[in-house]
Amino acid sequence: MNVLSSIRYLLLLACMATTLGLGAQDSTATLEIDPSKPTNFYTQINVAAEVSWGVLPTLLGARVNGQYSINASNLVLFELPYMANLENNRSGIGDVRLRYFNIAFKDYSKVFPKVAALAPSIDIYMPTGSVAKGLGAGSWTLAPCIVWGWFINAKIQAFPIISYQYISKPNSDKVPDALRFERHGLTFQSVCNYSFTKRTFLQLTPIYAINDLKRGGSNGFTTEVKLSHMPTARSKVQLFWRELFTLEQHTVNLGYTFYS
Repeated sequence: MNVLSSIRYLLLLACMATTLGLGAQDSTATLEIDPSKPTNFYTQINVAAEVSWGVLPTLLGARVNGQYSINASNLVLFELPYMANLENNRSGIGDVRLRYFNIAFKDYSKVFPKVAALAPSIDIYMPTGSVAKGLGAGSWTLAPCIVWGWFINAKIQAFPIISYQYISKPNSDKVPDALRFERHGLTFQSVCNYSFTKRTFLQLTPIYAINDLKRGGSNGFTTEVKLSHMPTARSKVQLFWRELFTLEQHTVNLGYTFYS
């Protein structure tokens, strides 16, 4: 299967999933879903079409994201990208992501400056994507972090996140020797949510990354924007945009989420 055929197949699956989800009946809902708050855990599956372009090679493909809520306080997540590099006409799986969340504390009745939620997390990226194809970084990333929630009012909340990042030495000889070293970094970000209604909300996330505490010189600033709407009580469509300013790299993602 060539690159264009692969992309068409993945986009067809995404469209089929969206169509099926939009046809779901709200009467099947037994629990009110509120995905605007990162500290609300739900079992879900998300399929999205994505394109990324800029200084790095242009990538086009699909991203599948699955979450399993063990209970109200524990969540596991996986993310599987399948991308095509349009500059070399190569395609395949990108770097797979795994994540675990735990809710240590949650009380949404507490208003700023009191903390309404506290959640430690561990984030892992595995070097499953091919460096030679331009689909992976060739490194393991391990990032423990802490998330907390501040409630300004019913419509506005902020969820700051501080994480430490360990990035292993790239395991591919396709990476230049000058870049083959391990790195230790810190990331500071905040998911800022504004709810227009119970089913339509906007999330703005500024991110500042110190990518190498030892060597410096590679800090990055990114902004993510996600507009979401729930057409039914068990589904969500979202438009996502990421701007990595320091690399002039742009990403647009259009997806559909189904909640079990």
